[in-house]
Amino acid sequence: MSEIKWKTTEQTATQNLISQDGKWHITKTQKGQAAPEFTMTCPVFFPGPTGRGKDYRTMLNSFLDDCNRFACLLTE
Repeated sequence: MSEIKWKTTEQTATQNLISQDGKWHITKTQKGQAAPEFTMTCPVFFPGPTGRGKDYRTMLNSFLDDCNRFACLLTE
């Protein structure tokens, strides 16, 4: 009997965190051994600001920067 050779792919793990009031969403995605990617959204805003980054701090700073950009769009 011949040996079976399996084609393997990298595993992608996703974790979703949602605040109890449903206003804040954080998604953590990690593919294989790569660094995780964090995304923060607030669906109350349409189209809402988002934050992305390699960790929570970077994600939050990106989110705050995008909030500022979004606020400027609202005042125009």
